Amino acid sequence: MTPRRLRSTTGSDSRVDSQPDVAAGLAGLITSIKPLALCDSCIALDVRVSLAEAHEASVNAALSAAFERTLQRCHRCGRTVEAICAR
Repeated sequence: MTPRRLRSTTGSDSRVDSQPDVAAGLAGLITSIKPLALCDSCIALDVRVSLAEAHEASVNAALSAAFERTLQRCHRCGRTVEAICAR
């Protein structure tokens, strides 16, 4: 199951703070493929957010002991870039 970004149920057009949703989506996605890694681009596609949002969530997640962000091969696209994996 692919994590999806939650939408506002208030019916208004105001933008909802999506960072908690992005962080939760990233954590679920990365944990589900442990020990494999994903790059920011593939995370953005999977969680359906912008590359900037995926990058920010990835960098923030790597500050915790549960995740590691290093130069490695992305499981999805195969590029060797900074990618995040679960420890």
